[in-house]
Amino acid sequence: GNDSSYNEQIHMLAAADPRVKLHGPIRTEEIPEALARADIFVLPSLGYENAPYVVKAALASGVPVAVSDLGSLTELVDEQSGWRLPVGDRRAWATWLLGVSAAKILPVPDVRSL
Repeated sequence: GNDSSYNEQIHMLAAADPRVKLHGPIRTEEIPEALARADIFVLPSLGYENAPYVVKAALASGVPVAVSDLGSLTELVDEQSGWRLPVGDRRAWATWLLGVSAAKILPVPDVRSL
């Protein structure tokens, strides 16, 4: 959507952390190059996704992937290929992201403990 207050809040939060980079929209043909520069791909979806191309591209590129534990995302990402986190659980996502950031490595944790 185009919720300007939400976008403003995201940009303000990202500006406060030099590790976060917002690149805006990326054309389909640019996705592999963008993923090659990424440390991690995160899709905290609140609704059902129908096997999104970008998740498949991230997995194919070898970028660590974290998705919501929902719908077809659970068929694409398992404990061997990434992380599945609780849908809509901001605390679990924040805890996980802070842990990944603090560790500076991306091991696949047991997210059931979150």
